[in-house]
Amino acid sequence: GLHEVLGRARDWYAQQLKDHPDAKQAIDYLKSRGLDGKTALGFGIGFAPDGWNNLSTALGADATTTKALVNTGLLITKDDGGHYDRFRQRIMFPIEDYRGKLIGFGGRIIGQGEPKYLNSPETVLFHKGSELYGLHQARREIGLAAESVVVEGYMDVIGLAQNGIKHAVATMGTATTASHLQRLFRAAPAVVFCFDGDRAGRKAAWKAMQAALPLLTDERQVSFLLLPQGEDPDSLIRQEGTDAFKARLAAADPLPSFLFDSLSNELDLSRLDHRARLADQAKPLLDALPAGTFRQLMVERLSQIVGLSEQALAESPKQKAAAPIPTQKKGGSLSPIALAISLLVQQPQLAGALSEYFSVLPNDEESLKGSTLLQELFTCAQVGPELNTAQLLERMRSHPQHAALEKLAGQQHLGSDDKKSQVLQDCLIKLQNECREQELNALLQLSQSRRLNDAENTTLLALLQAQRNRAAD
Repeated sequence: GLHEVLGRARDWYAQQLKDHPDAKQAIDYLKSRGLDGKTALGFGIGFAPDGWNNLSTALGADATTTKALVNTGLLITKDDGGHYDRFRQRIMFPIEDYRGKLIGFGGRIIGQGEPKYLNSPETVLFHKGSELYGLHQARREIGLAAESVVVEGYMDVIGLAQNGIKHAVATMGTATTASHLQRLFRAAPAVVFCFDGDRAGRKAAWKAMQAALPLLTDERQVSFLLLPQGEDPDSLIRQEGTDAFKARLAAADPLPSFLFDSLSNELDLSRLDHRARLADQAKPLLDALPAGTFRQLMVERLSQIVGLSEQALAESPKQKAAAPIPTQKKGGSLSPIALAISLLVQQPQLAGALSEYFSVLPNDEESLKGSTLLQELFTCAQVGPELNTAQLLERMRSHPQHAALEKLAGQQHLGSDDKKSQVLQDCLIKLQNECREQELNALLQLSQSRRLNDAENTTLLALLQAQRNRAAD
């Protein structure tokens, strides 16, 4: 089966790290990151040599093996029906699901090349929106520490583990989703997000916070540790030592202060209009919290910060997020965002299967009209995968756009359930491409005025590369 083929591939990659003449560069890189042989062995690290068909030659080019290699994402099918290896000239990290079953690989390029990190694609076994790298290995330690630490990359998980912090996991190049968080909360009540302090890291932390809000029952805790610019967990722990890093984790910013500090960063809270703006921005976030003591305390804290009574806050007009969803396109057909919302209300169980596609969409109205509603709906459907349409609508009853939701829930869509899943997936890809296009144009404008920082430059190159790849497809 597929697991067996993945296992054979893992063994072969591990063997190449030992024997292949080109593996020296890979070993030098691992040593430069302070990794010893025992840790490399523990995480099953391997090496994919350069070349187009090393893996198929090594594992067998018969029809059954080839099909399994294609289905696990290790081989890519060419237009002429031939195949080639997905991973070439990369350090290989086997990825296991939370039960310890091998489901895919991540590969880091050796030397120059894009992308720096490449993951297996979505397959029957591999769902990026719900799996976390290192969770199976870290599970026991997470239980003992009563918390999990979420970092950005494989090497951070491995570097921390080698230096005595064995309760870290990483997402697979996607934003943190409700599925990820539910997995983590099953293992321990506290989660610390530990990201780089640059703009991308802060954005990832904010998205993680938005995903966490609907799940925050009174006994769960979420905190944020944004690292000094230019440092990652792996470099920092080698520089400062384990105890200093543990002290940083213990002093991580709890979600309430992270939320209010982030919102008031650009504001002058001695000004009445700025306090009103803070209340406006914070309200929909607090509305996402489940009822309970924690939510009550958050509302009290907001009322102290802005100097308005809780009653006045409750009565203040709803956030502007109730802008209408752009439903109709010319000719009366639904716009992609309205179609996505409609399909999701009708089949809430699609949220789990397509979580990876939702997690890469923005969550702000400026980037994508209607996205806040789509993401709230997605979180709701993911938290309750057993809900039917009526129950989902009931959960969203107090939403300012409830009437529009009911209307979209009643839209007729032709085709079988499988077909609807495909239509929704296509819809989400289209929306993602539209957002990328917007981001690309914004960055190109910045680039013309020479106002790009390093991180934005990297994003611009990645977006241009993605655009080129799409054109080639």
